[in-house]
Amino acid sequence: MQWLFWQMSNIGPIGGQAWHFYAFAPKIAPDTDNTYSFNRYFKMWSALWRTLDGQLAAHEFIAGDYSIADMACFPWISYLEPREGCDSFPNIRRWRDAIAARPAVRRAYGKGAAVDTGYGLNEKGVTLFPWEGVLQNLIVV
Repeated sequence: MQWLFWQMSNIGPIGGQAWHFYAFAPKIAPDTDNTYSFNRYFKMWSALWRTLDGQLAAHEFIAGDYSIADMACFPWISYLEPREGCDSFPNIRRWRDAIAARPAVRRAYGKGAAVDTGYGLNEKGVTLFPWEGVLQNLIVV
């Protein structure tokens, strides 16, 4: 439970902010300098990767056995690497590859990839939200 709550209070929120300043902010507000925010969240993201890598140095999975903590952390780790890259975190790379190879995970991600969201893909092949909808709902104060 501790590692599940760690994901909910760290990996999720910080990963979401890092992703926002990487993928959304440049398109929503192209004239805004988001350097500080981008750097802040990616430094925090790297620190979280160091914490997780340390935990995985002593355990095959986050909480020892495969658990909900692995299921909750994996999607975040699988799509957003820290600036220094995944190779700087060998325990996470081992863990991520082991989870990605699990038959149930492969089936689930295969089903997700087959869904036509109509959102389009970015240069890395990652599904993004439709910019028109984001911009239409943006409230300018």
